[in-house]
Amino acid sequence: MEASNQLILCPITLEQLESRIDFRFQQSLEKILSKQKPDNSVEKDHISFKEGCDFLGIAYPTGYAKVSKREIPHIKKGKFIYFSKKQLTEWLYSGRKKTLVELEAEAAGLVSKRKTKTAA
Repeated sequence: MEASNQLILCPITLEQLESRIDFRFQQSLEKILSKQKPDNSVEKDHISFKEGCDFLGIAYPTGYAKVSKREIPHIKKGKFIYFSKKQLTEWLYSGRKKTLVELEAEAAGLVSKRKTKTAA
C-alpha cells in the first residue's frame, strides 16, 4: 500500500483552533524577533559628532565652537570628534539649576546651622 498524504478532519472547537493559531503565531513572532534583536547588553557609549550635537539639541557650528573652546567633554581621534553619552549626560546635569523649593530648603538648613553655632 502506498502512503498518501491525506487530510484527516477531526472536529475541534473554535477556542481550540484560536489557541493553536495564537501559539503558532507567537512562536513565529518570537523566532523573527530573536533573529533581528541585537545584543543590547554591550551598548556603545561613544557617538559621533553629529549624533552628539543631535543628542544635545545644538547646531553643528555651536558644537564645533564648544569643542574648540573645550567647554564640552569630547574625544578627538585624528580628524574625527566623538562624544561619550555618559560624559555628555553628566555635563548636561552639571548645569542644572536648583528649584526654588530646593534653594529654600538649603537656605533653611544653613540658617538653622548658623543659629545653633551662634547660640553656643
